[in-house]
Amino acid sequence: MTRQARLHPAAEQELDEVATFYDLEGPGLGQAFIDDFERVGEQVRLLPSSSPIAPGPARRKLLTRFPYALIYSIVEDDVFVLAVAHGRGRPFYWQDRLLSCGCGSNKPIEQNAIGSAAPRQVSRACSCAPR
Repeated sequence: MTRQARLHPAAEQELDEVATFYDLEGPGLGQAFIDDFERVGEQVRLLPSSSPIAPGPARRKLLTRFPYALIYSIVEDDVFVLAVAHGRGRPFYWQDRLLSCGCGSNKPIEQNAIGSAAPRQVSRACSCAPR
């Protein structure tokens, strides 16, 4: 089975902002961040249930070289990246992203999973969520 991965628009913006920040910090650091993100993203795509549970139906996978984590949810059999979160940033700021895929349709990407003790796969309600 081939899983797909999709970034919430806010997660995509975070990725761009962090890469730009690291580019300003030193030559090649922005690309190193992107490479680390892609490597970890591929691990998540291949084994999405192997990462630790975050609140709600989300999971968290740490990047290997940078103090960031991918926060994602399993939507049907695909991966939906909710945030590229700093390890010492605002905790759980991304939870409202569980309510919408970010396309503006305001359709939830999951049903009845927020606040549940255990993560579970969620059903896709929006047509632009991962296929």
